[in-house]
Amino acid sequence: MRELTLNDQVVVFDREATAAVYRNIDVLGTDVCTCNSCKNFRQFRHVAYGPKLLDLLDRLGIDPLKEWEVYWAGEDHRANGYIYYGGWFVFVGDWVTKTDPAKQQVRKEESFSFTDNFPNGTKQFGPQPLAVEFFVQIPKASDYVSDLQ
Repeated sequence: MRELTLNDQVVVFDREATAAVYRNIDVLGTDVCTCNSCKNFRQFRHVAYGPKLLDLLDRLGIDPLKEWEVYWAGEDHRANGYIYYGGWFVFVGDWVTKTDPAKQQVRKEESFSFTDNFPNGTKQFGPQPLAVEFFVQIPKASDYVSDLQ
């Protein structure tokens, strides 16, 4: 297990075990869901994550094309043509120093933090896995229609 610090959060993680789980995952929900939000996310996934988040995912052994789950978080009406998404990448790890999640998640164009609060069904990552929770802003396709309209 290696140790990693992100802001005030410190975790230990097993990169090799995490990478092995991701190699065995073929498809997750975002890749098969037919809702407009997931279709839009798939179209712009290649620009969704900045270099700092991609570096973190690589260090943890996470495949950036296999989000555990993604959710539509609304449109940015200040910057027409952009949509907010949130989601999680799960990994094999444990807390060393856990901080209040409300202090960690600052919503802006891109933010991310560690969390132990995410959708279930992750037993292949161990008894108490952690996740990188992310919040990103990506373009809206010209043919996108919000599911909520």
